[in-house]
Amino acid sequence: MSKKILIVEDEKLELMALVARFKMEKFEVLEATNGEEGLKVALNKKPDFILSDIKMPIMSGIEMITKIRQSGSWGKEVPMIMLTSVVEAESIAQIVEQGVHDYIIKGAMDMDDVVTKVKEKLKKS
Repeated sequence: MSKKILIVEDEKLELMALVARFKMEKFEVLEATNGEEGLKVALNKKPDFILSDIKMPIMSGIEMITKIRQSGSWGKEVPMIMLTSVVEAESIAQIVEQGVHDYIIKGAMDMDDVVTKVKEKLKKS
């Protein structure tokens, strides 16, 4: 059975590239373009993994993961990696507080590395 991943990204080209890459890897891919939409999809579909941007319109990735973490046992446990365009100490501290121990800087993002990190986290969970 394939693993279900939710990708939350407001930049269309990055979202399309990530979706295509994870589909190539035989993941079932769910997608959202902002934190509010991501939260709804996450709570309804309960993916095995969440890959999310931090800075998005309507609801940030940090607000979204905070709400997911508060939603019950699935939300507390689901592994996540955050995507960020800048490394801000405050944002990193907030995601670590929510049990997200990994982030990827978009400018330095290599699709193979992203897929590898996701697969490694899924093996541990």
